[in-house]
Amino acid sequence: MYYKSQEKALFTESGQRIKQLSCPYKTAPGLYHKSQRVLSCDNCQHPVLLAHTFDEAELQQQIKHNPQTCLAIDGRFIRFVP
Repeated sequence: MYYKSQEKALFTESGQRIKQLSCPYKTAPGLYHKSQRVLSCDNCQHPVLLAHTFDEAELQQQIKHNPQTCLAIDGRFIRFVP
């Protein structure tokens, strides 16, 4: 997976968009762990998936099932491109 900063979106390695990322709160301190792979947001109560803990297919399925799901991107595991 890679994050394209100009589009503010996460993509599969084959170029398929997984999710456009946009958060009106932009506050990491409002997050707490629900599990090893999922955070919860105090501000909006949406689940926040740690994107690097899912493979592309799992992440696409999670977003399809619940489009309001948010993603946390960690540059140590996911490539950033302009």
